Amino acid sequence: NRLILVDKNTPEYENAIRLGQWIDSQRQSSKNNLDTEELCTHIEKLNQIGMIWDPKEKKWEENYNIAKMYYEQYGNLKISAEGRVIISENNVILVDKNASEYENAIRLGQWLNSQRLSSKTSLDTEELRTHIEKLNQIGMIWNPMDNNWEKNYNIAKMYYEQYGNLNINQRCRVIISNNKLILVDKDAPEYENAVRLGQWIDLQRKSIKKSSNPDEIRTHVEKLNQIGMIWDLQEYNFINKKITSNNSNK
Repeated sequence: NRLILVDKNTPEYENAIRLGQWIDSQRQSSKNNLDTEELCTHIEKLNQIGMIWDPKEKKWEENYNIAKMYYEQYGNLKISAEGRVIISENNVILVDKNASEYENAIRLGQWLNSQRLSSKTSLDTEELRTHIEKLNQIGMIWNPMDNNWEKNYNIAKMYYEQYGNLNINQRCRVIISNNKLILVDKDAPEYENAVRLGQWIDLQRKSIKKSSNPDEIRTHVEKLNQIGMIWDLQEYNFINKKITSNNSNK
């Protein structure tokens, strides 16, 4: 008196009871049939044995609950597309991609990416609006690139407040220690993993010429101007050199 799931590659599969097909037909019947007494009875009985009427939505809720656990544990949803997790003793643990557990770990980063895509491409349904609202409650980052821009901007702002300008070369890298920026020498061991602030500043100069999003660019330019952005470093250095030369000749 026990049910045995049959593997589709076994000889018994062809003549086995098609339970999954029948369960799916009940879902279709609940949507397509008239609201009869018989249908109500069927639905009631199926509910008593844990019928899942919308497997896709159930899977969404499962993934959402994992994302919520991650948010409650780490305070954010800053996880890369490759980010995978496991759950151990009600804790979410990020799995290193070189670890043996990585292959079978939960692909949380990939799922979050799929939600971003759905918010742009799916029809504006009540279900989608509910999903977006729930994700917003746990700090969903809809545009990771913009989030990274703000992070780098805040580092540039710290630099400006500390040194009074953004006159830095492309090779400039920094680390943050005790809420202070420290310039890292290129021969120092920390240089490789330090924040590439000079490279980011240079990228902003190029972005204003190439970006296809004028509203975003206007916002970025305005914010950068507030912290003394030097858009033309060559011209800036030429003027400064001239001023220094004139002052020394006085």
